[in-house]
Amino acid sequence: MDNIDVDTIWKKLGPLKRYSALQLFYLFFVCFQVTGYSLIEYVFVGYGPPYKCAPLTNQTDLYKYGILNNISSSRITYDKCNIEIQSNTSNITSGTYKLTCLEGYQYDSKQETIVTEWDLVCSRAGLGPMTQMFVTIGQGVGALLFPSISDRYGRKPVLTFSLVICTLTSVAAGFVPGYIIYSILRFAFGAVQQGFILTAQVYITELFPKEQRGTVSGFGGLGWSITMVLLSLWGYLMRNTSWRYIHLFLGLFGVPCLFTYWIVDESLRWLIANKRADEAKTLVRKIAKFNKVDFNDILPLIQHNGDIDPRFIHQNPKEEKRENILTIARHKILLKTAFIMAFTWNIGIGIASSAGRIGGLLAPFSTLLHFLPESSGREMPQTVQELKAWKSDKTSTIVR
Repeated sequence: MDNIDVDTIWKKLGPLKRYSALQLFYLFFVCFQVTGYSLIEYVFVGYGPPYKCAPLTNQTDLYKYGILNNISSSRITYDKCNIEIQSNTSNITSGTYKLTCLEGYQYDSKQETIVTEWDLVCSRAGLGPMTQMFVTIGQGVGALLFPSISDRYGRKPVLTFSLVICTLTSVAAGFVPGYIIYSILRFAFGAVQQGFILTAQVYITELFPKEQRGTVSGFGGLGWSITMVLLSLWGYLMRNTSWRYIHLFLGLFGVPCLFTYWIVDESLRWLIANKRADEAKTLVRKIAKFNKVDFNDILPLIQHNGDIDPRFIHQNPKEEKRENILTIARHKILLKTAFIMAFTWNIGIGIASSAGRIGGLLAPFSTLLHFLPESSGREMPQTVQELKAWKSDKTSTIVR
């Protein structure tokens, strides 16, 4: 049984016309703002200015800090994490005392950050960067969960849910009363941020024929780069602003993304792959009208003799096999690709960052990229079915 060629449908609809351009601009250039800003904003909200122990409120009554009350004179030094007291007693003996910062800390900056508000210094210094670690852990969880969810329930629900939660967690972080709730919100943001990024990349790729996917994917990098440049501008303009206002300001860039449900449609490729005949036909009609293309020229591609194309009819559910994350382990090429990309992103980039600081531009892991399928001159398969045909050097006719 032949399979519907979605690429041909998109070519008829005009992939470079208004509909696809609007979806690409909205996701890559509008919604990337809130997901990118909130991911990197720790550079500003977690800034730790120079500090030292705050002065003791009453230096003459040192006995209340555990020091003998017969001190006649003393010299007090305020270090970062300790107060050093060199004292002379009335019997001409001297002693040195070290106290913790009993009165809190004094910061050499008027900017309010999570570090200055919650005193994340000295023994608590690791708690600041840990909030970014929670984001990374959340990203790992989201990267495992959301691709499977989007394959099963559709791209649109995942995009809508992820963007709404991204916006809410980013704004809510500016109102939290303490560190624990803040960390929970950062973890939640990391999870849905990956839900959006991964699903958006797949969704945009599915809007275009295979000949244009490489170029279109590059717009994601362009959108991200613009987001980072603008973040530098916002950070400079708000350099003396409280971290709470920074969270609120950057989170408000997600307001346009709250309308995702009404702006983004379900992926046509996903609808056809999941045999949603009526929904696919309705979507094609909408796109044709939006792009000013004659719907009757496209109808034969999804309809057979005036009836629903038999290729849309569901098979016996017992005969249909759904793929999941364990599929990666069952195919050698998928496992190899997953390992190389995971190593490159999680370990290799860290090595490259360290090398970059001493002038190095190449890292040992870069040689692994040679073994990726794209480097062998063949197009990367898009589905597990294509993968099986790809390994046998056959051309797959499955929906791409």
